[in-house]
Amino acid sequence: MAFKTNRYDEAPSNSGSHTPSANARQVLPVAETLIGKAMKIVGDIYADEDIIIQGSVTGQVRSGQALVIGNSGEVNGDIRARTVILSGSVQGDVDAGHRLEILPGGRIYGNIKTDVLVVKEGAFLVGQVNNEEAPVQILPA
Repeated sequence: MAFKTNRYDEAPSNSGSHTPSANARQVLPVAETLIGKAMKIVGDIYADEDIIIQGSVTGQVRSGQALVIGNSGEVNGDIRARTVILSGSVQGDVDAGHRLEILPGGRIYGNIKTDVLVVKEGAFLVGQVNNEEAPVQILPA
C-alpha cells in the first residue's frame, strides 16, 4: 500500500509530485476503494483490496488488505482486515489479523483481536484485547 500525505478531506493523489499543504492532518494510503465523507452505506462490505472510510458504514466490513477509517469515518458493525488504521469511530469488534493502530481521536467501542496493537495518545478504547494464538505485542506510541 502506497502512502501519500493528503488533507483528510481530499482524494488521495496518485502523482508523485504532490506537495502537502501546511495544514495536512493525516497520512492516507492510496486505496482502490474510497468511501467519501458524504457517503452513507447500510449493508456489509467485502473486498480483497485496500479500503478508506471517511463516511458512515452500518454493517460488517471485511478486507483482505488494509482498512483505514479516517477522522470523519464511522463504522457501526464488526471489522475484519489484515491491517486497520483508525482515527475515526468503530462500534463493533475489530479483528486485525496483523496490526491495529488507533490514532489520536480514534475510538473503539468493542473487543479487539490482533497480533500487534499500537495505541497513540488521545485514542479511546472500551473493550477487551486478546489473541488466542499468541500474546498481543503492544508497541509504544
